[in-house]
Amino acid sequence: MRFTCEKNQLLQGLNIASRTVAVKSSLSLIEGILCRAGNGIFLTGYNMETGITYEIDADVKEPGECILPAKLFGDIVRRLPEGPVTVVVDPAFKVSIRAGFASFTISAEDAEDYPEGITREEAELLLMSKVEAYEAKLNDFFDRYDVTPTQGQFDALICFSYNFGTGWMSGTSDLVKIARGEKDATRLEVAHAFGEWCHSGGQAQAGLADRRLQEAAIYLDDGTRAAENEFAYLIINMESGTSYETDFAVYEIGKT
Repeated sequence: MRFTCEKNQLLQGLNIASRTVAVKSSLSLIEGILCRAGNGIFLTGYNMETGITYEIDADVKEPGECILPAKLFGDIVRRLPEGPVTVVVDPAFKVSIRAGFASFTISAEDAEDYPEGITREEAELLLMSKVEAYEAKLNDFFDRYDVTPTQGQFDALICFSYNFGTGWMSGTSDLVKIARGEKDATRLEVAHAFGEWCHSGGQAQAGLADRRLQEAAIYLDDGTRAAENEFAYLIINMESGTSYETDFAVYEIGKT
């Protein structure tokens, strides 16, 4: 398992998931935090009665799962410098944590025997409660600017808000201008407006770029087909002296 994410996001996720980690239990596994890496990072705390799962936007290079020692891992993350954090878990569950010049190594446990936690119904209710809060914010946003979105536009921005929060709505990005109806954007401009929000740790990340183009496709067509057949992206290494404005570009497949 290997992923990179922002320290502040990781710390926030740990703080929230830790609320339901068992302090002392005959089942030592639930004294840790279940970490699953796939389409993002999912941190779960569970004490056999209640559980919390928190999702973090991250660039996942290698998917996997393990149980991290909640207190030790949390204490280490708090001491790390601000910026991107890279976590690598090898097959023996040796965990390498790196940020800037700081580096720590701890041990994790196999997640195979971790209890299932909350039921699917409970998880769906928890997810819906979060989505409903974003829906209310987004409805207020559209009402403020007298915009009636399509279902695809609404769904895409809900997905985007679930990952970034609602602060983007008060900004001045191209995405905000397009959503407000202030900019009559081409399909490519819409894709780029979503795509430029793919940075983590000061660099454009492929995993985040993939997700942003899927959201752009939903915004345009209420489906993800365009993310696979119409648009592609290019990431330029920041070491080449590029900036946020020049390290990432979206283009239309088959066009120059």
